[in-house]
Amino acid sequence: MVHTLTGHCAKVMAAKFMGEPNKVVTGSHDRTLKIYDLRIRACVETKFAMSSCNDLVTSETVGTTIMSGHFDKRIRFWDTRTEKPHTEIEVQGRVTSLDLSRVGSCSFL
Repeated sequence: MVHTLTGHCAKVMAAKFMGEPNKVVTGSHDRTLKIYDLRIRACVETKFAMSSCNDLVTSETVGTTIMSGHFDKRIRFWDTRTEKPHTEIEVQGRVTSLDLSRVGSCSFL
């Protein structure tokens, strides 16, 4: 069965499962991150990310952590239980992709 998740008003650049099979986080050029519950097929939370999101990484071991890479040269670290990022790292260029190693270190391009 195929479902369309709605809510973003611009191009969606990334979508990742959040450590459980029924939750997905998406990042968009509309400067938001959205968390969807696939059981009810709806957005359950929206986070304003302040810049276009190019990629996302979620921690498989900690289901509440999201890392997002942005056009504004920042990587933001989110706790899903809060509205705003708890940490931001500024890098030298736009972040176009992210990856998380098995030992938990973050890589970016």
